[in-house]
Amino acid sequence: MLDFDRAIGAASKKTSRIEGDFEIRIHDYCRYVDDLRLVVSVKATEADESKVAQTIAKWIQGYLDDFTSVKSEETSRLHVNSEKTELELYSAVGGESGIAASMKSMQQQLSGPFDLATLQQVETGLNGLLALAELGLKEESPSASSESLPMLAAVARPKLEVRDDTLTRFSAYRLTKSLRMRRSMTDLSEKDGEVSAKDALLHDFEVVARRLVAAWAVNPSLVQVLRYALDLYPSPDLLAPVADALTKKLMVDGLSPKEEMVILYVLAELFKAGATETGQRAAHDAAFQVGDVGEYRVSLVGLAQTVLEWPDVPWYVQQQAALLFATVGYSTDALSSGDELRFHRTLHEFLRTESKSRCVSTKDEVSVSLVGYQLRGEPAEYINWFKRFAFGRKSRRDVSDALQLIGQTDQNLFAGITRPGQGKAAVDAKLMPGYLGQYVDARWPTNPPELPVNAWISFAKVITHPAAVFDQENALLQLALKLANFPGASLKMPERLTPLTLHLQCQDWHKLKNPNADVLSVKYEPGPDERDPVHATPNWCTRDKAWMYAFGRLLRAAATGELDFTARQWLLRDESGWYSGIRSTWQKRRMGMLHTSTALVGTTSAITPWFSKLLLGLLRWPGITVDGALADIEAVKTPKDFAVFVQSRLDQQAQLFGASSNVPVYRYPVEWPLKASRQLRIVLVQGLMPANKDFDHGLAGLADPRYRERHRNHTAALLHLAYRQLLARDSVLGKDHKPQVDLVIFPEYTIHVDDQDLMRSFSDATGAMLFYGLLGATAPRTVEPINAARWLVPQRRGDRRSWVEVDQGKWHLTTEEQELKVSQWRPYQVVIELCWKGEPGYRISGAICYDATDISLAADLKDESHMFVIAAMNKDVKTFDSMVGALRYHMYQHVLIANSGEFGGSTAQAPYDQEHKRLLSHVHGAQQIAVSVFDVDIDDFGPKLNAADPGAVVLKHVSERIGKTRPAGLKRKK
Repeated sequence: MLDFDRAIGAASKKTSRIEGDFEIRIHDYCRYVDDLRLVVSVKATEADESKVAQTIAKWIQGYLDDFTSVKSEETSRLHVNSEKTELELYSAVGGESGIAASMKSMQQQLSGPFDLATLQQVETGLNGLLALAELGLKEESPSASSESLPMLAAVARPKLEVRDDTLTRFSAYRLTKSLRMRRSMTDLSEKDGEVSAKDALLHDFEVVARRLVAAWAVNPSLVQVLRYALDLYPSPDLLAPVADALTKKLMVDGLSPKEEMVILYVLAELFKAGATETGQRAAHDAAFQVGDVGEYRVSLVGLAQTVLEWPDVPWYVQQQAALLFATVGYSTDALSSGDELRFHRTLHEFLRTESKSRCVSTKDEVSVSLVGYQLRGEPAEYINWFKRFAFGRKSRRDVSDALQLIGQTDQNLFAGITRPGQGKAAVDAKLMPGYLGQYVDARWPTNPPELPVNAWISFAKVITHPAAVFDQENALLQLALKLANFPGASLKMPERLTPLTLHLQCQDWHKLKNPNADVLSVKYEPGPDERDPVHATPNWCTRDKAWMYAFGRLLRAAATGELDFTARQWLLRDESGWYSGIRSTWQKRRMGMLHTSTALVGTTSAITPWFSKLLLGLLRWPGITVDGALADIEAVKTPKDFAVFVQSRLDQQAQLFGASSNVPVYRYPVEWPLKASRQLRIVLVQGLMPANKDFDHGLAGLADPRYRERHRNHTAALLHLAYRQLLARDSVLGKDHKPQVDLVIFPEYTIHVDDQDLMRSFSDATGAMLFYGLLGATAPRTVEPINAARWLVPQRRGDRRSWVEVDQGKWHLTTEEQELKVSQWRPYQVVIELCWKGEPGYRISGAICYDATDISLAADLKDESHMFVIAAMNKDVKTFDSMVGALRYHMYQHVLIANSGEFGGSTAQAPYDQEHKRLLSHVHGAQQIAVSVFDVDIDDFGPKLNAADPGAVVLKHVSERIGKTRPAGLKRKK
């Protein structure tokens, strides 16, 4: 096709005359595989549109004949498909009101921020697009494709700008998404007249599902649309007509092979969807029972059984049917003996707790059993199967390989099969490798004691202890420094540096967070000759860099608290009854590990981008280029260089450590665009939920489904209101490049942990970083409730956007929080550092309500931060006003509070000399939803600290008088 492309390109440079009367000029040409699109101008002609389209198609066919034919076969060439050739007048192409523009607008609205009214408007528009697609399909039908249509029929045709099938898929997916979003924000107990919100929403779900089934019926190739419909409303009543149409179509005499293949493909897709997705969301929503998931799956299994009874059913249909059976716990022996079905037959053997077949290798059988375990979720049944598997093997090597594979894939399952203290016996019996036996014996009991001090303990036991002593960067840096100072002899075989061969001793595990403390010791003790393959040096790592890869393995394992250094979350999901399978292996994860704090531990970890880049350099995989992010680590050539490198970072952290509050401080640098005005635009948002009375039923009451629906609806409405206010402001003052807003602050306990999708949408729409109080936060590795606020900071590089997410905890709890059993949690202090063009960074730190009254925290941040922000839910507004007045001077920076709208008092202040400048914003009054927008000059109290410069002498004329200006209308009588 390249010669054809060049020929069309050459033709576009001139006007061509075709068939005598037509003069044509190509203005633009685009080809995607076999789809051609041209923008042409034709000299005025009396011919109708169909004649023009036929003539141009014939002209293009000439080029295809010349440039795509096969020389050996003169008849083999590409042809223009006349049935799919369409012409559209330029005057009929929609601009801002066209179909493409409407699709873009709806996509933007659905991306957020949105409220319930917005979602309903979007659904109306999507239904309109779906109607246009249906109209287009009708116009394409043979009855409508007449060349003798009157001219009036061609005045306006609402099609061609976007393909009908594309329009259908677009509308179907977004209708489904919008309805689900509306469900999450709807209080089902509300009533509009005699109709409850629940009944109205159920009706909408069913109507849309039925309409999508009808759209699929017109174009059966759109199987994804059918899957959307059945997932939206999984009911046997909706499945019945679909199954009836498919099965009856197969019984028609004279059915072409292509039509038969389409029907079988649709059936396979239905079975696959039934095993992986259809009804999964509905099954988890007990308050909103859409359709009947249980009966739907029964009907679908019945259909699959019927299909398998047919002769010559293709293997791909049998595969999906077998998978569907497995998800409902039904075992079948009706599968054919083809090689394509060997894994599915093995899976159904596992469901029968059998291990008889030898059609697959030992490792493959264990892999299939792990899939079966994910589907059933019963450890006891898996143990029974494994016993039969082991007893049926002549070679103990098979059992050893099986245990090794299970241990690398699912540690929880491995723990269920093995017993602590029995590892050595299993190794002696050659039932597992030596290193795996040591892992078994290194496992902690259910309720482990505290880590011992001043005693040597296995590295494996330290990192897997619930205390998670290495979940902060400062502790990891101390470990890295000790590794760098290892004797050279121990680094000659880096593969032997594993969690089993290293032992740690610490004088005080709690002091690892203090970079000034030297309390950790590390030693190496050679283990068994059999090596753990997980800790082998990959072949892409050169021998002189193997020690670096070994350090990276150990540091990442310590950070995640997992013996498998490649992953934080295990591969199998806990949910049974739906297929997810094994999505990855440690071999694959080695070449794509993500080292951000959220990937390693989550938002409750204190691991900065600096350490993430360090891990990226140590655990580099093929294809990683050395750029600015890796320049520092690239200069490290020896362990001695590495020690100097780490010590330099420790010295920096020591300077930041909060000595007064005994809390480590971590800077999170973020590349941030600076406006020409050198100002940051700040928004304070105060809503009304949760209110003080909402805590009367404890924290459990805030998790009640009815309350969650109302709260999510309020959050979405609040974000939508703030967004619309910003748009209204920009329409008058002018819209700058993103971020239009730099920082948005929300009160304490405002945003539920399950509503992060709304916050990300709001950040994407405004470009802003967010600081908001969390509702429903729990301490890491426990279920104890804590009070935390989250920093959500978008990091943009070119067209890419990633997130910096980290939680700021609260230590000083109020009496009410103590009664609610909220736990203290503030292991570190977060500082967000905005960086631009090599200038000193502008640093922002935050606190939660009562913590802001801690003078020691203010003392630690006084010389570190340039802005102090507080998320509050405080009824004593007057006291907090006084506190801000004091903090703004003692910390000598901007101090901002976002308080609950129930009490009001959100304010922003700075220690300017002139009194009228000190108050940037203040919201007065209770029970108010408010959005305050203001600008902060970064040079006043930022790195330049212009506010502290000596005052300039200013001479000005001053008029003096005794009294103030007379009031209006004063005409005092003489």
